Amino acid sequence: MDFVVKHIKGATNITLSQLDVRIHELPANGVIVFVSENEDHAEKCWKYLVENGWVPTRVLVLFGGIDSWTVAGFETENATLDQLLC
Repeated sequence: MDFVVKHIKGATNITLSQLDVRIHELPANGVIVFVSENEDHAEKCWKYLVENGWVPTRVLVLFGGIDSWTVAGFETENATLDQLLC
């Protein structure tokens, strides 16, 4: 439910347990940032993508979770109904 309360603006909520079936939703270009209050989950997501051919420098883990993003002054938003139905 953390995603509902606050997340990076424009983020997509894909849990560790959904990653293998939703990997096609990740953009082919750009950078993927995993954010989780449980950094172990984020690191497992990173490892999964790297093991499946993603370039390690395009897959990042935001240590400190969404709180570190907020403290750095970056924008967040609450979940929309469309985001919750994904």
